[in-house]
Amino acid sequence: MDTRGPARNPTVVGFNLVHEKFETVLDSVPGSITPWNQSLCDMGGCLSLHGLSISVSKCWHSAISSPQFGNAHFRFRSFLHSSLPTQCLFVQSGHKFYFLCYDDDDNGDDEIVSYYGTEGLRRLNCDFEALFDKLYLVGTSNGLVCLLSSSGVFVIWNQITYQFRKISDPYLVNSWRHWTLSWGFGYVSSVNDYKIVRIIEMANTLEIMVHVFSLKSNECRRIHHESFQNLFSLGKMMSTLSYANVSLQSFETHRGILVNETLYWIAADMEIWERKIVSFNLALETFDEFPYLELASSDVYRDNFLCLMGGCLSKCGINMRDDVYVTISKSPGRKESIFLLRDMGLGSCQDLVGFTRTGKFFIVDRYSKELGLVDPGSSPMKHTPLVRFERGCNLDIINHVPSLISPSSIGDLLEE
Repeated sequence: MDTRGPARNPTVVGFNLVHEKFETVLDSVPGSITPWNQSLCDMGGCLSLHGLSISVSKCWHSAISSPQFGNAHFRFRSFLHSSLPTQCLFVQSGHKFYFLCYDDDDNGDDEIVSYYGTEGLRRLNCDFEALFDKLYLVGTSNGLVCLLSSSGVFVIWNQITYQFRKISDPYLVNSWRHWTLSWGFGYVSSVNDYKIVRIIEMANTLEIMVHVFSLKSNECRRIHHESFQNLFSLGKMMSTLSYANVSLQSFETHRGILVNETLYWIAADMEIWERKIVSFNLALETFDEFPYLELASSDVYRDNFLCLMGGCLSKCGINMRDDVYVTISKSPGRKESIFLLRDMGLGSCQDLVGFTRTGKFFIVDRYSKELGLVDPGSSPMKHTPLVRFERGCNLDIINHVPSLISPSSIGDLLEE
């Protein structure tokens, strides 16, 4: 005699690493999902089921799209931070967007995988692409991507759920070409909010204006902090900038680097006209200087850009021989360096993202538009080309952790 009682649909249970306890993610898995289809896997933060047939896909999509699932998923992923291994990249190449998931193992077998099958790189379909002439990558945080159109409209996009949200910016419509701009996007855990930061330097007066958008309240406010007026200048970040005619290229290169809820840019010291690193704390909404990485510039060596390596703010410089130097700020007063000889042919790199589980990092070539992988632990040091994108297009890559957060209901999900 069976005394186990009536059968019930299985539940999805997760283990919260912060509070060290089990919690129910989904009270009931749809009954049409058979036992051999209930294998769960963690795809860089996205809960999935293997082997779902088309007849149950709508049912499952309805379940995971519910606010309850979104809230539970958000709580489980809230402990994530930028020091996790880099496994997923969001890539912009001109007008095209891609998603790349990379995994490696200790046996040295490198494999590019994708959430969508066995392809190494998946082009993302975006319903809003036809609405804008050009889109710029502002940043990614907690699974959401922030883009900006040349007409001054922000797009908050979840490429996993194919949902997006538009935010108009009246300050930029048809007038941003006369300004020098910097941008940033990030999640603030203390207030459960996503924020967009926009820094504008007026071409004629050099006046700095800072606005912060709250996705939770759907409001934009100007930050009044007089000290940063004499702290830095965006217009002197690159010697090629001209106040009379700010180019599109200067706009594209001013994306802030997000590290632990703080954004970082390279700017110029207004008093001594030397470059330095400026930070903006998203929680406190205050500017500061970052003294732990000094920027060098000379006839033989120049620090070119900031990057994120292993969850730490880093800088990359190149000398006149095309040797590449990467300096990682592990903690105040503690730095680590990686040296890439010119024989590797990486002197024209424009961005780095690291590290994978086995200590490798991604590298982008400015001219060939090639995405490659460097293994600093191998002897000799090894560079493996992965993907070559279209030449003549701006190429931007950023570390990305997917989620199921809906851009259209951020306020509702975060407040529950």
